[in-house]
Amino acid sequence: MKIAVILVNMFEGRHEDAMQPILFAILDALSPGHTLHFYDERIRPLPEGIDADLFALSVDTFSAARAYRLADILRAQGKTVVLGGIHPTSVPDEAQAHADAVIVGEAEDTWPELLADAEQGCLQKRYVSEQPPLVSFDPGHPALQKGYLPLGIMETSRGCPHTCDFCSVKVLYPGRVRRKPLAMIETEIARSPHRLLFFVDDNLYSDRAYFLALLQILKNHKKRWAAQVSVNITGDASVLDAAKDAGCVLLLMGFESLHKDALQPMGKMQNLQTDLAQAAAAVHQKGMLLYATFVFGYDTDTAQRVREVEQFANHLGIAVVNFNPLQPMPGTPLYKRLQKEERLQETAWWLDSRYRYGQMAFEPKEVSGRVLSEEIAGARRRFYGRRNTLRRWLRNPAAKSPVNTGLHFLLSHVSRKEIRRKEGRLLHANHTD
Repeated sequence: MKIAVILVNMFEGRHEDAMQPILFAILDALSPGHTLHFYDERIRPLPEGIDADLFALSVDTFSAARAYRLADILRAQGKTVVLGGIHPTSVPDEAQAHADAVIVGEAEDTWPELLADAEQGCLQKRYVSEQPPLVSFDPGHPALQKGYLPLGIMETSRGCPHTCDFCSVKVLYPGRVRRKPLAMIETEIARSPHRLLFFVDDNLYSDRAYFLALLQILKNHKKRWAAQVSVNITGDASVLDAAKDAGCVLLLMGFESLHKDALQPMGKMQNLQTDLAQAAAAVHQKGMLLYATFVFGYDTDTAQRVREVEQFANHLGIAVVNFNPLQPMPGTPLYKRLQKEERLQETAWWLDSRYRYGQMAFEPKEVSGRVLSEEIAGARRRFYGRRNTLRRWLRNPAAKSPVNTGLHFLLSHVSRKEIRRKEGRLLHANHTD
């Protein structure tokens, strides 16, 4: 069969921060005997007249409105459409109305079955994953090489041991953390054409022994790399030393809040035991950059807390900070709680034609959603302003090496452009017939 795999963008237009979609390489590895063509709307618009027997759309919550519109157009033309990804997994009944089949969960055990059924003309309406073993992919796959940030994407595991109430990880990966064999990872690292790698694991530090063994592999292959880890890594100086020695240039951590009365209800228990200023300093002292994420909208949050985080991050010279409105993503404990409390502005806010990127989807208790959204947007613009980017670089001794200097300014530049491009845009901009 000829299969078109489409990663749907939330908006029309190119993303400056698009990273390699390793899904493309994974699906290709799972599809012997079939011809797959890959289209990523984040880097180029869809061409007209795509010829395929099957259209598979990868959908997240922010791209759902556009994905459904595209799926409806394709089905009206007599095409067979499959929807998969985090959003169809979260709301499969909603997605089913726009697809011939929906994949719930992961592709490794559902995609081969779906292809076999499609060839026989007996496609089922739903394919549900049972948390299969992870498979290897080709990091040098042609579909991953042009139009993306200059780094290679790696994945060693799926899942997270923590249970933050706003996070969608447990929706997609509800069971235990599953890891690839280290020998498989070493092969993928060796095959990557990139000098700089980024691990998309939800928490690369969820198993200390595995992490240390991975560091030795990275050191042997002389790669530079970045990863998302939990803040408790900062309490282990020997591990931070080993990470730096193995080529780590940046660690991404979910700080989320400077206040315990927000960390407690979100379930960020590991952060309750951590001084976040000391955590940031520990990363910087080892010569690595920090990427910190924060969310605003819990019941005790105010507009002042956004300004506090801005001052905190500027003072420490943190390279990258995400100022995020608290988003009730479907399927999460947060979404279910706000729905039960009747606080959601719309049950399916992602399909609301009035919803704009960066807007609060519910009303916080201590400040209006509009005021909080505006405060977050202002903090983003100020933080990534050119002069402030330079000031942060001057304050952070870890940013002074040539590699870290380049990363600091590149990531700030990309963030600044993406903020301007996305802020306040309607999600409901449709594909046209």
